[in-house]
Amino acid sequence: MSRVSNGIALIKQAYSILSQDKRLLVFPLLGATASILSAALIWLGFLTLVIRYNANTQQLASTWPFYLCLALFYLFSYFFVIFFNSALAANVMMAFQGKTLPLKYGISMAWKNIKHIFAWSAVSASIGLLLNFLQKSSAKLSEMITINLIGGAWSVICYFVIPVLIIENIGPFDAIKRSGCLIKKTWGESLTSNFGLGILTLPMLLICLLPAVIGLHFLTPDFTFWGVLLSGILIFIFILVYSALSMILRCALYHYASSGQTVDGLDPNIMHEAFTSKQRTIFK
Repeated sequence: MSRVSNGIALIKQAYSILSQDKRLLVFPLLGATASILSAALIWLGFLTLVIRYNANTQQLASTWPFYLCLALFYLFSYFFVIFFNSALAANVMMAFQGKTLPLKYGISMAWKNIKHIFAWSAVSASIGLLLNFLQKSSAKLSEMITINLIGGAWSVICYFVIPVLIIENIGPFDAIKRSGCLIKKTWGESLTSNFGLGILTLPMLLICLLPAVIGLHFLTPDFTFWGVLLSGILIFIFILVYSALSMILRCALYHYASSGQTVDGLDPNIMHEAFTSKQRTIFK
């Protein structure tokens, strides 16, 4: 099965699980809201420094307050998304057992593991920041390709970190090791993801942008405003649904890798093809 068709098949099956409990969409909504609010507070603090010391942003952009704000922005953006994804994972794993629990169950499970979640947020944000810096500072195509390969390998190895953190209650480094071992045991050593969910993002975003395009085509303030507003709402809803589906799928694959059993309604053949072999080995 091709990468795109496998991704579509997995998303359809994950959506069937989400449709049974649409309350799960609250978790990515809370994560996005908390991330936006924390970012606003952090950069508001930076702006306060600019105003208080009568400095311009270019002068402060190379000083420690700016880098502190940047580090806090990355850390808490990752933290709130991971925290509420962990809460979502807790509810989803119970749903796999036929139990529909209140949302506060997921929040309480994430809170119990908040130390591990915060530590993983720091590790994940640091690696993300480092890879982003290396990619931007790379001048050669070969360097960019190498960095992308490293980033892809890191994403695959850490794919199960969130469900491992919340279910097995271990630290981030042990969770990374456990995640890599589960993937290696279930799908082998030389592999890459075979569920290109990101490939589906572009056509969906184009559909969401249609109202804005139509509004701009008429070139009137009313049409433009309502078209852009509707597109913004559709994109926001798409991001929430996509985030929830991605985490449901991650939990389903974790359940399959850790227990050898598939979740009801999911095709075991498609689950087994979630990762496929490739020439470059990412596990040593």
